[in-house]
Amino acid sequence: MKKTLSIIAIVVVIIGFIISKNYSGEVHDVKIGAVLSLTGMAAVDGQNMKDGIEFAKSVLKKDGITLEVVYEDDGTEPIKTVSAVNKLVDIDHVTAIIGPTWSFLSAAAADSIQEKQIVSFNPANTSEHVEGKSDYFLFGAPKNSLKEGSATEWLKKIGAKKVAIVLEQGAWGDSHIKPFEKAISNAGADLVVTERIPYGASGQDIQTIVSKAISAGADSILFTGFDASTAVIINKVQGLRP
Repeated sequence: MKKTLSIIAIVVVIIGFIISKNYSGEVHDVKIGAVLSLTGMAAVDGQNMKDGIEFAKSVLKKDGITLEVVYEDDGTEPIKTVSAVNKLVDIDHVTAIIGPTWSFLSAAAADSIQEKQIVSFNPANTSEHVEGKSDYFLFGAPKNSLKEGSATEWLKKIGAKKVAIVLEQGAWGDSHIKPFEKAISNAGADLVVTERIPYGASGQDIQTIVSKAISAGADSILFTGFDASTAVIINKVQGLRP
């Protein structure tokens, strides 16, 4: 719920920015696009973003602004992301785009976003983990480098001595490596192993990775994944306790 509320607030702000930059006088109707992963691996995040947008629409309506949103579901597939961006700009003539949902989808769309000079607001991404660059990208998530401090504090609190890093595959995971390694060093602990979870990994795959980390002597894990994977890891660790 906190994640959805954050997106709501940011969406309201960005729509206000778009209106102030592109319109003069009284504004009643605004049309934007949203390229979201409403199906596929990123569907949970995509639906959270849609919920936030829909709530923002109701907030803006109270101020006399009718927000029309043209949704495109990319199915968490980069090719569909690019097609969705092109359609929204060339056919639907939207003023701006919210999305894509995850970093590798934004990277895929970067060239089209740049070429079409359309503002693309990425609520769940930071510039650190989107490999494709565009002058028209705006990012809503805090930088992963800021996690060094909180990770250090947590490792010290639990008295960690040997730490494993488990990363999601891709740029999102890569952007966590340095802050996690620094946190481990700051806490006076040792990094025993770094493992990666590939896209689409099964619960069994994740359990195997956790087993490797524990076999390497890890007494704690720093993880970059999402809710479903986190639940698998917690269950696996609990099951291995004496």
